[in-house]
Amino acid sequence: MFRLDQSGLTSERLDVVITMNEPFLKLPSEKQQRILHAALAEFARQGYEKASTNRIVKEAGIGKGMLFYYFNSKEELYNDLIEYALQIVTKHYVDRIDIEEQDIIAWMCRIAQIKLNYFSQYPEVNDFLSRLLMIDGIPDRFKVRFDALFTKGLSILRRKIEESTPFFRDDVDPKAIARLLYLVMKGYQQDQLERLRGKKLSDSALKPLWDEFFELLDVLKKVFYK
Repeated sequence: MFRLDQSGLTSERLDVVITMNEPFLKLPSEKQQRILHAALAEFARQGYEKASTNRIVKEAGIGKGMLFYYFNSKEELYNDLIEYALQIVTKHYVDRIDIEEQDIIAWMCRIAQIKLNYFSQYPEVNDFLSRLLMIDGIPDRFKVRFDALFTKGLSILRRKIEESTPFFRDDVDPKAIARLLYLVMKGYQQDQLERLRGKKLSDSALKPLWDEFFELLDVLKKVFYK
């Protein structure tokens, strides 16, 4: 039976190095975060074309002139948000998934904890990137960066499939097993994220969900492993 690794969950929000205009960087951290959150939420809801800087400044509690003092244009703000989101998802998700674990189910279990922690700590970043990837499209200047992240993730997954092959049943294609495991776990995680959206997460609140998730993993292991 799998168990929750408590070190995989934390309520601490870890900062990244924000590379933006000097006037913005001189602001107190709390005000920076308030502006970033308001802008991320607006672009996530409306997309680039329909996003309103009026709504952003109202939500952030600043004057419109100040927004364009910190960011020269709506386009510059949008590009800075993409850079910020890329740093967050790289540091707090992608860079953490290459962990030592030969058993792919155990690996996916630990990745699920990392992913849920990232989602719970940075929901506005996840919503912004989801809109960018699925609806608005990635601006040309960022495509190489996004491709590199996807390539890194797939490379790690392929390596984990190869490492796990000795655990799999001999009468089933290892790639088919890995693909099915991935789809099952992705669907389960998405279902839980939708149920938890907008709720304050804590270790005690998450424990029943993790117990259910680990029971599912045990069933999958009995089906696909030797």
